[in-house]
Amino acid sequence: MSQFGTFEGEVVVQWLTHGGDDRDMKLLEEFAFIDSNGKRWVAPKGSVVNGASIPSALWNTVGPPFVGDYRRATVIHDVGCDQKTAPHEEVHRTFYFAMRADGVGWLKANTMYQAVKQFGPKWNLNTGAVSQRRSPSEAEMASFLDAARQAAEEIGEEGGLEAVERRINEILRSPAGPKSSPEPITKAVPSGQPTLNKLTPLEKPSPGSKKDAVTEIALFASAPDATRRQLAGTVELRSFRATTHALSKADRLRLVEQALVLIEQNYVHLPMKEAMHAVDPIQRLRLLRLRLEQTAEDGLEDAARFHHELASVFISLRDLHTNYLLPDPIANKVAFVPFMLEDFFEEGTASGGRRFLVTRVFDGFREPPFGPGVEVLRWNGIPIERAVEINGERFAGSNLEARRARGIETLTVRPLVQSLPPDEDFVLVEYKAHDGRLQELRVPWFVFEPDISRTAGLGEVSPEAAAQQGIDIEQTLVRLARKILFAPQVVVAEGKMARRKAPARGQGLTTMMPGVVEARTVPTDAGEIGYVRIWTFSVEDADAFVAEFIRLVAQLPQDGLVIDVRGNGGGLILAGEQLLQILTPQSIEPTLFKLRNTPLNVRLAERLEFLKPWRKSMRQALMTGATYSAGLPITDRKAANRIGQRYHGPVVLITDALCYSTTDIFAAGFRDHGIGPILGVDGNMGAGGANVWGHDLLRQLLPGTDSPYRPLPGNAAMRVAIRRTIRIGQSAGTVLEDLGVVPDQIHHMTRDDLFEGNSDLIAAAADLLAGLPKRRLDIRFGPETEQGREVIADCLGIDRLDADIDTRPNGSIDVVDGENAFAMPATGTRFLDFRGFSAGGLVASRRVFL
Repeated sequence: MSQFGTFEGEVVVQWLTHGGDDRDMKLLEEFAFIDSNGKRWVAPKGSVVNGASIPSALWNTVGPPFVGDYRRATVIHDVGCDQKTAPHEEVHRTFYFAMRADGVGWLKANTMYQAVKQFGPKWNLNTGAVSQRRSPSEAEMASFLDAARQAAEEIGEEGGLEAVERRINEILRSPAGPKSSPEPITKAVPSGQPTLNKLTPLEKPSPGSKKDAVTEIALFASAPDATRRQLAGTVELRSFRATTHALSKADRLRLVEQALVLIEQNYVHLPMKEAMHAVDPIQRLRLLRLRLEQTAEDGLEDAARFHHELASVFISLRDLHTNYLLPDPIANKVAFVPFMLEDFFEEGTASGGRRFLVTRVFDGFREPPFGPGVEVLRWNGIPIERAVEINGERFAGSNLEARRARGIETLTVRPLVQSLPPDEDFVLVEYKAHDGRLQELRVPWFVFEPDISRTAGLGEVSPEAAAQQGIDIEQTLVRLARKILFAPQVVVAEGKMARRKAPARGQGLTTMMPGVVEARTVPTDAGEIGYVRIWTFSVEDADAFVAEFIRLVAQLPQDGLVIDVRGNGGGLILAGEQLLQILTPQSIEPTLFKLRNTPLNVRLAERLEFLKPWRKSMRQALMTGATYSAGLPITDRKAANRIGQRYHGPVVLITDALCYSTTDIFAAGFRDHGIGPILGVDGNMGAGGANVWGHDLLRQLLPGTDSPYRPLPGNAAMRVAIRRTIRIGQSAGTVLEDLGVVPDQIHHMTRDDLFEGNSDLIAAAADLLAGLPKRRLDIRFGPETEQGREVIADCLGIDRLDADIDTRPNGSIDVVDGENAFAMPATGTRFLDFRGFSAGGLVASRRVFL
């Protein structure tokens, strides 16, 4: 039972035909609602319902009583108002709780409850007298609903229904009256606005503007506050198509010329991509420029066709770092249908066959029997697996696994970043219901503009941070949209953190970075293990991210840790590389990066101080003809090793084909430093091995009239992979781009993984952990002695311990499992380093700052 109550039985009715509107229906079976106090509200077999208990003036706003997501609640309310065996206040309140139990959002349920209580039927339980109220006019109802919404926004759900009711009355009595809801709008950011990323944040709303904005679409207008504000301005795709724009010949030539600059002179992977994918993007762009030069202004093709052709040149590179990002009015938008689709394998084996299930539905979207758990068979008449394959080809995944994974994810949530809106206004879904019957559902595409201002890596960042990014914009936008649509509680938590005046501090396993990292303890057959999900490396401060990770894992079981980075599209390279030291006693060797030796890249290196380490090799290339510069790290080696190991138990990394960029770099470092096995749900990762710079960043780094980087029209943008990633250690010299990181073992997702918190996947990871040795190296200090400060080392799986004082060797002792005491001089010491060995091999380390 939910916190609001539960329904019993199904609503089975027969329409009664007679003179009039024919709205009467007779219940053919008993139906009931059990409230949270256990009281059973029964609608007996034979009861006649028609929605008359809901004021008709309300229908114009929320829809007729038996077509909305409050249909079952209306049946209970109709019968309660007809029987009059309980006070009318209790009957109306039960209507509210029944709506909430049926998934109606708080704002919509509260608004309907307040309207029914104000204008619905009333009776005296003792005398049986019924109060006959005049039905409100549409204007009166509209004024009341505006007051109800305003009061609900001010009081909030936690304030309670009575407080909202009192505030409604105050608003209606005030001379100013209620504030009417503004028309939905979609903001366009001026093309001249400076930014360091394509995705320009929405302007900060004036007080009350974003809060009060509502969409005209009832499905979203009744959503929880945090989600509803994000979805303000949502429109159906067929309406969005009307927001067309012109693109002049000069604008098109500018876009093609700037694409040539980036790909021909900056793009680091160009020689490899031309070979691996048999493409010639430079010739395609030159031909496109030639056709434009030979076409008169009035003979230009439709702008959408031009966008498609230019984007297809970038997509042919199979590089999610290198993009043409569409201009206004498409820029920053996301198209979606209000449910989420995921795949699994029957019986958890490839031979069992891949199947596709609906796993989440937007709160308030009710089209029974459609819902979580139904199996989708066809998409617009196409067998679902083929539809996924076709959709995946729209995107620039570097391998088949990456394209298939992206094809599934973007089937229902599609960022309009480098892809034009879907061709169809709606999708026709053929699915198998829980009872095995085949059903069809027609769902329109919707379009909205998410607020990216608090999403690191998408909003405005400093040039220094922008130059250290490794991020898949499309994947990051998909995650943001899914969070808004299906995880509003995370949006709320992030909002609370953002409003804090002092730096946030996590408590327990409640993280200070919701939406970035979360941690929990998981019971398994072999005992409890720790589980950490890193959703993104898009953070503003790498040090703060690493500190929060350390704080969380310190509270988890120390005998086994699972790190899950599935769906992580990357972010700040420093965040991924600095995290590695926490998991291994080995000294971290950061990944190396190379630039392509072109005249323009040499010019950038000569100008930019942070590229100074690459200058010498790039100057030499003018004589040697070398294609690439020397390989040098972006992450400072000292920063990569400053803290040292903090988790000493075995670690397993879980990946999928949606992992990209910084996440690829993190996984490569995890493998190349021998930290632990990698368990993949796909046969490879996204294989994005580069540091990516935006065209807008390049314009800022190389300004002036002689700069080749010119402003782009209509808020369009471009990104380019400028420094390629070279692996180290056992894979030294291997490029990461296109090759990726292949997992040690593959787990085929099961139905229980989708609906039971990845239970089988975590169990598979736990099995891997069980076969790995367990280590422990905890250090604490006792009192001062004549020999120095007493040190107690709690060890497991270690037979020798070496100690350094401020990096200088101090001594070595043999140790056993358990506590080992010895003395060390500590006066004037900044830090101590302890290294644990087993059979001569380094297996644990600990740095202690004094």
